Amino acid sequence: MNRVAVIGAGPAGLVVSRWLVAHGFEPVIFEQADELGGQWTAQPGLTGIWPTMHTNTSRVLTAFSDLEPEGDAVYPAAGAVLAYLRRYASTFDLTRRIRLGTRVDRVRRGEHGWVIEHSRSEEQFDRVIVASGRFHTPAIPPVPGLETFTGEAGAASTYDFRDPGRYRGLRMLVAGGAISALEVATELVHNGAARVVVTQRRQRYVLPKFAAGVPSDHRVFTRY
Repeated sequence: MNRVAVIGAGPAGLVVSRWLVAHGFEPVIFEQADELGGQWTAQPGLTGIWPTMHTNTSRVLTAFSDLEPEGDAVYPAAGAVLAYLRRYASTFDLTRRIRLGTRVDRVRRGEHGWVIEHSRSEEQFDRVIVASGRFHTPAIPPVPGLETFTGEAGAASTYDFRDPGRYRGLRMLVAGGAISALEVATELVHNGAARVVVTQRRQRYVLPKFAAGVPSDHRVFTRY
């Protein structure tokens, strides 16, 4: 009763597999992409993260509690996060348990457990853990006229944002005031967009990433 199918080799899939191994289970990790890391692989069509994107939480609070982060960047870039996840998988002997390029198509109850139907065949497991993430479907509101917009750069979701340089010299509207919108707006400004306007439906309070030289999340999560 110890064989567990873990669907997804992103941060959640890796850390739950680490826990399972530590408690005597035998996890098999299914990953549809050709490398581990989930969103942090920054692969077009599979993730909404672009290569130069940074975490919005600081290095110490972003890392797992059982593996210290490397480097001195307070807010690591996507490549550094991916390298950390690879090191995590290697440190805790998870790499050999991952089946890359294996998409799970169906999960169903079997006579003696759960049956996983995937791109290669089907297998039976005692338990199943779904760790496939929740950021794979862009949320685009029904804005009248959006489909007929003829601006030079077109209209796109932050999920498809990759190269800020292609917007150099253009006037850009970023619709939304959450983390993704603010990160994209910052990238556009630093990469030469002629003008960047951010719109939002309601007031938002934005904290600076540093307060008196200390990462803001250190203060928020440890003092307040």
